[in-house]
Amino acid sequence: MNIPAYTRRTARVQNNVSHGAGARGCSRSAPFGSLCSPLPPLWRGKLICRNAKPPPCDTGEGDRVSGGRGVLSVLGRQTKGCCTNQKITLCSSPDHKNAPLHNSADARVTCELCPHACRLRAGATGFCRARRNEGGTIRAINYGRLTALALDPIEKKPLYHFYPNSQILSVGSFGCNLACPFCQNAGIAAADERIETENVTPAQLAALAEELSRRPPGNLGVAFTYNEPLLSYEYILDTAPLLHATGLRVVLVSNGTICAEPLERLLPHVDAMNIDLKGWREDFYRRLGGDLMTVRETITHAVRAGVHVEVTTLIIPGMNDSPADMDAEARWIASLSPDIPLHISRYFPRHRVSTPPTPIALIDRLAEIARRHLRHVHRGNC
Repeated sequence: MNIPAYTRRTARVQNNVSHGAGARGCSRSAPFGSLCSPLPPLWRGKLICRNAKPPPCDTGEGDRVSGGRGVLSVLGRQTKGCCTNQKITLCSSPDHKNAPLHNSADARVTCELCPHACRLRAGATGFCRARRNEGGTIRAINYGRLTALALDPIEKKPLYHFYPNSQILSVGSFGCNLACPFCQNAGIAAADERIETENVTPAQLAALAEELSRRPPGNLGVAFTYNEPLLSYEYILDTAPLLHATGLRVVLVSNGTICAEPLERLLPHVDAMNIDLKGWREDFYRRLGGDLMTVRETITHAVRAGVHVEVTTLIIPGMNDSPADMDAEARWIASLSPDIPLHISRYFPRHRVSTPPTPIALIDRLAEIARRHLRHVHRGNC
């Protein structure tokens, strides 16, 4: 069967979201565009497009789904597989697709994946819209449900110092655990389970990644991105060993909002991360439903675990554009290593923020400040 060229598209927003008690919120960001290579024979079906315009610039903010949205039909049977450790049992069988992160016989269960610690009654979904209390177990309802898939240059994650000039298969689901009003990917990050998706097992995704690696232009591995990938925690844990078994790499493009224990378990399976450090003030993070110290700890743990880390800060005029804050941020990153790349990216109006785009002169000024401390500072969207 001839497979049409796959074009990245953005999903529509679903507005009615079920929130758990004590939950807060999210969204992830960044632009890119262009066409992808045709998919190999493992896949059949055609792109379903939504009307949307591409962003004015295509690099540097992190990973953004551009255009409308693509939905894939997948060939191949479902596969079973389980991972266990002392505290958490993970299962990706058809009966229990999603790994419980916390088990309890109580009426309310606390999700322990991220610092929001949503305490959910039976059937309730956390603010992330991707994790639910089902029978006393917190389950990822976005397990294997893809909203977007593309073969991208690695530089669009952005990762400039990790196998440059390579392509990487990039996938997204739905949900996020922040509430950024300037989200670049709100169409999927702010969506819930009603969004149209295709179910793709870890084995199917790994097979596609391997197939793409054997034909031009090649494929480095899989990047979990577009929405917040840490909400697909169990899916990544089930998929990563299959990718590594064939010599492929695992990349996360994340906001870094995750608790220490699940992060510690995840990091051995991750080769590279681009982490959004959205600002340097705790009050700014609180406006997004997040926590600055948690993100700093995630960056620190990832660097110390030997993961290749690059950091992105999207500069929004009047929100997080202080030269003093950039100096403090760059100084702190340099305390981990002056070789950690920092991407200082230009904002464009998105989602609920209509502030005019960041002046390029401001990006240049902040980049100059950051270069006092860091060896690799890159401008994005300029």
